[in-house]
Parts: sequence; C-alpha cells; structure tokens
Amino acid sequence: MKSCSNITELDLRMVGASCTEFPDGYNLPFRPDGSDRYLSAPQILSLYNYEFHESEWEDMRSVTPHWANDDGSWPVSNSTNSVIRWATEMYYRSRWKWDQLSYEYKYAVGLADYSRWQGHGIARRWYDQRHLPIERLSMENMQLWLEAMDFSKVHTLSIEYGGTRPEGKGLLVDLPQALTSLDNLSIQGRWLNWRTYLAEWEAAPGPLPKNKWSSSPPPPARDFILALPTTLKKLTWTKSETVQEDIFDSVLKHHEASLEHLEWTNHEGGFKPRPILTEDQLRSLGKWAPGLTSLTVDLERRNGTLPEDELTILAETLPKLRRLIVNLNLLDERLLMNNTGYDDKKKHASDSVLDVEEGLDLFQGLKKAKVGEKFDSVEFRQGEWTDDWPFGESLWEDRYWVRCWVVEKDGGPGARCKSGSENAFDADF
Repeated sequence: MKSCSNITELDLRMVGASCTEFPDGYNLPFRPDGSDRYLSAPQILSLYNYEFHESEWEDMRSVTPHWANDDGSWPVSNSTNSVIRWATEMYYRSRWKWDQLSYEYKYAVGLADYSRWQGHGIARRWYDQRHLPIERLSMENMQLWLEAMDFSKVHTLSIEYGGTRPEGKGLLVDLPQALTSLDNLSIQGRWLNWRTYLAEWEAAPGPLPKNKWSSSPPPPARDFILALPTTLKKLTWTKSETVQEDIFDSVLKHHEASLEHLEWTNHEGGFKPRPILTEDQLRSLGKWAPGLTSLTVDLERRNGTLPEDELTILAETLPKLRRLIVNLNLLDERLLMNNTGYDDKKKHASDSVLDVEEGLDLFQGLKKAKVGEKFDSVEFRQGEWTDDWPFGESLWEDRYWVRCWVVEKDGGPGARCKSGSENAFDADF
C-alpha cells in the first residue's frame, strides 16, 4: 500500500495471533505521528474481525516504567530554563537506556524473566514517540488509517464478524464521513459492547432487578449506517437481531432514494424465534424503497401455514422487484420457547422442509399478484445459510432450497421450480 499505487481491492482477515511482531498481526500498523501515506486508494474494501478502535498506546501505557508520568507519557520538565529542560531529558534518556541494558544482561544470565515491554520492542517504540502529544498517541487505529489512505474511492465495503465493538469515534463518526462514493455496504452483527451496556444498567438508580429496557439497546451498527451519505444502492445487514421500527424503518428511510438491493436476515437458531418484519413494514417497503430490484428477507411459517399474505404484499408493493430470496424457518415458535426435546425438534424440522410443489404454488401466487416488472427468479431457503461453523450437532446445518423461475412456453410464460439440499459444513479439501 505504501509502495504500490494500483491496488484497487483490499481484503483483510484478522483470524488471531500471527508470526509478525506485536501489534502488527491484529490490525494495520501506523505511526502515531501521522507520517504514513498509502499510494493506493482501493475501491473495494473487505474487513474481517478488524480491530478499529485499538490504540497501541492503551496497551503501552499499562507497562511503562514506574518513573513515567501517571498517564504513561515521557517525563518532561515544566521549567522555562532550557538548561534544566535539557538536563531532565538527558536524565530520563539515561534511565531508559540503563533499564534496557540491565534487562538484556539479567535476562541473558537467567536473573530476569522475559519482558514483553522489552522483548516485543514496546520500550523502543515508547522512547521513539516520547515527544508526541498525548492526543496523537491516543488516536484509534481507524483514525490513523483515515490519515494514511484516501477512502473517497471506496464504493464497496464489507465489515464481517459479530465481534466488532466500536468504542470511539473512528468507526462510527470519522469513517462514514470519508466514504463519499460508497454504494455497496455489507455488515454483520450488532456491534454492541455488552459489558458497557451491562455496567450502565447496573449503575442505574433503583434496586435490582431492573426492567429499564423493554428491548435490547439500539445497535451501534445502525448509527454507522445512518451516518453514511445517502448513496447506497446495495445494503446487506446480517445478524442484526432486530427489525424494530427505530432501527429497520430509520435505515430504510435514510437510504430510500438510492436503494436497489436489500438483504436483511438473521440466523435461525438459539432459544428464541428470529425477528420478522411486520406486514406494515413490508407494505412500507414500496414507499421507502420503491426502486428495489432485489430483496432477501426472513419470513415465518407459522404452525405449518406458509406466509402467502406477506409474499403477496411484496409482489403488490414493489413494482421493480425482479429477484426475491425468502428465508423460511424450520421450527415453530412454540418449539423454541417450550424447551422441546432435540428429537422432537429434529422431526419437526424434517417435516417442515419445503418441497418443490409447495414452492411452485408460492411462486405461482407471487406471479399472479406481481405488479410492474415480472420476476426473474424467486428462491425459498431453509436451514443454515451463514458461514458460522457449528459447535456440536445442529438442527440447521443443512441447506434446503427451492428455486423458481419463468420459462417461455408455446402458450406463454410458465413457471418451473427445482429443489435441493446440501450440508453447509461438508469438508471440501
């Protein structure tokens, strides 16, 4: 990135500790003085488990020597006398050098344990940065990245892994302002730091237990989406765990003018049903995002009854919609909430798999109700369609699908469907 000017796509996957020197294996390394510059301005940026809010200074200050300032910074004299300031600097430079030489000798002869402060080069970086103001030393990795690279060319951004927990301004405030050309966004998770919210809940006045939240707090990922310019053509948000009005509705209204492709889905699993859009929200899609040509959403099959009414609403209110993917549940709500045994759940899931005849009936109903442009394809999915690796046996580890499309016949356009299944986690070496 520093030496090449023609990199148009950047894919960063942080999957754990690496063989590179700390902290370079966890995020991109930047000099806190802001002198780094990337020659390339990528157009496609994919980030997996990136630590946006990390600051090397936060880790560094916890292991600084006892003679450092209380905030971990390098000691300097407040005197206006230049000789005193020089003498103070020389004194602490000598102390730093003595600490380094003393450690190297003691460690070599077995009189000292390994020190991360010295062995990882943290002491050297602390020394080299000693004259930088604390405001620069405390900058988040994302803020330093924004100084080093031109983000105005990024048109496609993907932020994956539900462990993303923004704690500062870099991700939620500064990055959206720099993404002036973004038209394709894919994010995963809520980005909630539950430790922070739990601490706020426990600190609230009143005896425990408290019921101050009728629902979970709004996810920071929503704030990120709302801070973006209204240029998005494609939005994918998986594992939001919510379709609350103040979240789903506000996001759709913010990007309504430009949105053409929308995917808002949640994983079926755990001990409670996934959130489903209401009929009013489905009707409002035509008002909020009338230009949608592609849609992927979750709908619910209740007590064996397929969501025909909800599908009809989509067909009638989205005149430009040509491609539709619907994720149907395998288990009813009562089975999830009533602590039903695994074997009973397994049998119910097997009996709930949509067959090709049922899929064809749904597709015929959609075709009949469709207003505006005709469907190119409709797909019904069940089971595991995320990339999460299951821990133990899973009811949702298989992928089931029914795909339907229009075919031309002598008597006019007709419909055809095919079904299939596969295990989402079969090893393919």
